[in-house]
Amino acid sequence: GSGYVVSSGLVLTARHVVADAQAFRVMPLGATEWIEGGEVVWPSSTGDEDIALIRFADTRLARTGSVGWGRYS
Repeated sequence: GSGYVVSSGLVLTARHVVADAQAFRVMPLGATEWIEGGEVVWPSSTGDEDIALIRFADTRLARTGSVGWGRYS
């Protein structure tokens, strides 16, 4: 799946991408190594939304610049 870094350590992705996964890792564009150890922090497994936030403690996953927001419906 794909995701978008919305703030340092937080990746926004689709819930269906993480629904059945036991472990989470990302490789930012331009990186050569995986960042592991993510955990889904939103929504809970009972949520109906097809969006999810994954938190990573690794400081290499940092947001630079501003985040452009749209409308979710």
